[in-house]
Amino acid sequence: MIYSPIKRKCTYCNVEVVTYVEHETNPLFPLAAVLTVIIFGFLSLLILPIAYMVTKNAVHRCSRCLQKMGEKRCFGLPTNMKDEIWQFRLGKCHVVVSRGIALIALVAFSILSLYYVYMRPSIFESNSPFEAPKESFKISATWEEFLADCGGEVIVENNVHARATFNRKYENNFVTWTGFFAEIKGSAGAGVPFVGSDHTTNILVKMMPSESVLYPDLVLSVPSTLFSIEKETIKSLQKGDEIKFEAKIVSMGNEFKMHHLHAKSIKQTGNSVVLSDIIVRESTLP
Repeated sequence: MIYSPIKRKCTYCNVEVVTYVEHETNPLFPLAAVLTVIIFGFLSLLILPIAYMVTKNAVHRCSRCLQKMGEKRCFGLPTNMKDEIWQFRLGKCHVVVSRGIALIALVAFSILSLYYVYMRPSIFESNSPFEAPKESFKISATWEEFLADCGGEVIVENNVHARATFNRKYENNFVTWTGFFAEIKGSAGAGVPFVGSDHTTNILVKMMPSESVLYPDLVLSVPSTLFSIEKETIKSLQKGDEIKFEAKIVSMGNEFKMHHLHAKSIKQTGNSVVLSDIIVRESTLP
C-alpha cells in the first residue's frame, strides 16, 4: 500500500475503483508530542511540525462506498531503510537525500538536541515569587568553585547553564567565605531598615580572585538583628579590611547586578590589603 491513490477492487462493494486517500494524524503523535515538549522544551517548535508531517498515515478508502481498504503508516518516512537513497515527504514537498548524509544529519541533530536538553534548565523549575522558599543548607563550596560555576565568564558563555547550576547548587544555601571590605551602602549609622526589607546595610565586598578590577564582586545585605550585634564591627571597617562572613546566597549576578548574599555573621580577621578605587553603580545594588 502506498500514499497516493491506486486502482484496487473493493471487498465491500465488489467493484474495482481508484482509491480515495485521506491523510490522518498518527494515533501515537499526541503522546509523542507531549513527551517531546517535556524533553526538548522550545526546541519542540522545530521538531514537532516535521514529525507531524512525516508520521501521518495515508488511509485508502473506496471511492464508491468510502470503506477503509488499507493504510500506509508514516508515509513521509523512507519505505525501505536499506535503500541507498531516502525520500522524505513533507506535505507536498519531497526531500531526496542519500542514506549516508541523512544518517550524518540525524546523528548531528541528535547530539545538538541532547546538548540543548542538558544545558537548559528544567521546565519544572518554578521562578514564581509565590513559590515556597527552598530549604537552606550549609555547603562547603568555595568562592573559586562559585566563579567556575556561575562567574561572569560562565554567564557570558552560557547563561542558561549557569542559571541552572546556580538554582540547583547554590540558591538559598549558606556559605562561609573570606573577602575584603570595599564600601558600605545604607543607613549604617542609624541601623534603619530599608523600605520593605529587614536589611539595614549593604556591604560591598571585593573577593580574591576578583571578577573585576573596577567593581566589587558581591553585596552582603545585613539584617537589623545582625547589625545590632555587630554594629561596632561594621562601623569600624576600613577599606581593604579582611572579613570572614557566613551568608545565604540569594541571587546570581550578571552584567547589571552583583551577586547578592544575606549575611548571617561577619567577623574581622585582622588582615588587610590595599584596594584600588572602585566604582559603585547604584543600579547594581539589590
